Amino acid sequence: MNMRNIPLQKQRGSALITVLIFLIIMTLLGVSTMSTTRLGVRMATNSQFRVQAFQAAESGLSDFLAAVEDDRDIVSTLTTRTFEYYYQNDTSGSFTDAGSGGKYIEKATVAVDYVGDTVLKGGSGKGGSFAEGFSAKNFVYNHYEAVSTGQSSAGGESQTVQGFFLIGPSITR
Repeated sequence: MNMRNIPLQKQRGSALITVLIFLIIMTLLGVSTMSTTRLGVRMATNSQFRVQAFQAAESGLSDFLAAVEDDRDIVSTLTTRTFEYYYQNDTSGSFTDAGSGGKYIEKATVAVDYVGDTVLKGGSGKGGSFAEGFSAKNFVYNHYEAVSTGQSSAGGESQTVQGFFLIGPSITR
């Protein structure tokens, strides 16, 4: 049926109803787009906090292993030890150890467990001795496992596990 055949009195308000329906549809599309965008921003932010936590865990593990290189006595075959590192952003944009005080952006907790040891086998050198007065069986690989948990200040968390060995004298000679 053509609109020209409908009397004018019956056509009143049809344009208004059409525009209102169109506005309702556009409003629903706008609200849907806003909620989708908000969800995308939240997901990107959470991903950023997770990456910050992972970097904190890796930095804590790296700082711990550097400390072990300087002083092997900080790890023990008897007990589990825990080390904490706090990082803040300096003016150049890189992260520095903030110590235990002050505001920090990331935190790493490194727990170190003694796993076991393995006695070195065989001798070495021309005289068959590993070092003067010691044979190879007097040295062991001490196996440790370090679990580093990184946390961002916004609540992101990540965990990294690394095993390492230290060569040292055997308890029995």
